[in-house]
Amino acid sequence: MQRPPASNPPRRVPPWVPATPWSLLGLVLSVVLVIFAADLIVLTVTERWWHHGLGEWTEILVDDAALSLLCAAVLVPVLRGWQRRAHLAERAMDIASDGFVVMDMHKRVVRTNEGYRAMLGRAGERLSGRSLSELSHRDAATTIDEQLEEARRLGVNRSFSLQSRVDGSSLPVQMTTAWLADLGCFAAFVRDESTRVEAETRLREQAAATRRLLDAMAEGVLGFDDQGRCSFANRSAARMLGHRSSAALVGRGVTSFFVAGSPHRELVWLRTAEQLGSRELSMRRADGTVLAVDCSCHALEHDDRSSGHVVTFIDIGERISARSERDRTARQLRDTFELAPVGMARIALDGRFAEVNGALAETLGRTRDELLTLHWQQVTRPEDLPPKPPASGDCCAARNPATRSKNACCAATDP
Repeated sequence: MQRPPASNPPRRVPPWVPATPWSLLGLVLSVVLVIFAADLIVLTVTERWWHHGLGEWTEILVDDAALSLLCAAVLVPVLRGWQRRAHLAERAMDIASDGFVVMDMHKRVVRTNEGYRAMLGRAGERLSGRSLSELSHRDAATTIDEQLEEARRLGVNRSFSLQSRVDGSSLPVQMTTAWLADLGCFAAFVRDESTRVEAETRLREQAAATRRLLDAMAEGVLGFDDQGRCSFANRSAARMLGHRSSAALVGRGVTSFFVAGSPHRELVWLRTAEQLGSRELSMRRADGTVLAVDCSCHALEHDDRSSGHVVTFIDIGERISARSERDRTARQLRDTFELAPVGMARIALDGRFAEVNGALAETLGRTRDELLTLHWQQVTRPEDLPPKPPASGDCCAARNPATRSKNACCAATDP
């Protein structure tokens, strides 16, 4: 909390410093009396003071006054210097944005600066004589008395505390307290930490929101540090890998998650995965079974330097099952086509044979390679051809998906 210094602050002069001619005269008379009393004591000890007459006492008094004037000429500049240094110290403490508190050995406030009073909103309130524990907020984790006792035992203590503002709200502060044994008091510097605490609170809230977002994702997300060790895992990753919580995944090397991973080469694996992009891999579950995943790796960069990697993966077990079913169906169709007792052929859009089975090739007395170079009209008898040749593709399933005709085909031995 920055507070501009007050303009033309009132000048506080200690009562023992001569600020006016009358106070200067009083100082000189005080010095004269002190010196005269000293002479009287000396004469009493060394001689019998009643042997001196009035004239001798007058002479002694005049000499003491002259000596006092000489002493005053020296004392006044010294006292003025002390006054100036004390005034500068007080002004420096009041101008400082940080708070400053002096407490006696009984932990009661003796002196505070303007910065501390402004922090608590007690700028016009006197705090002298109050215990510092009375100014602590009720939600403070540790009491001021405990912190002061530790400072008395160790000599200095730095701690975080909550002070109470005048409106009852809490003020987070950092207190550096020192025990001055020679002076028998505590001196504490107080720094306002509300801005830092608010920033840390916002960061924690953003981190919590990001964590909730990652936990809500269906894909598994694993974060790895610059050493290839897992530092983060979302809920989906733990569920797919058969763990109850993501804490069981944190701290493991990246190669321990994948089947046939090379140990002690985590960074090499991550860099290679980053270059290869998305690919299908096998991961180990907690029960030892294998999980087929589609995995991708991305590098995290900060200031043009890699600070870690993020690995995302999805379960592709259903995809692999569907792919296996598709391949099985395709094999069944292929077997049905090849092993059919009747001739079967697949004709392209231009009318040429795209695929023939063995029964058709055997029926026509031609080889498969020879049939694949012919047009379907070339193996059909001329009298069975339509009067007008159909346009390209009319005989194909693209335009006539259910065409059925009875044609006579020419064998390879027919004229």
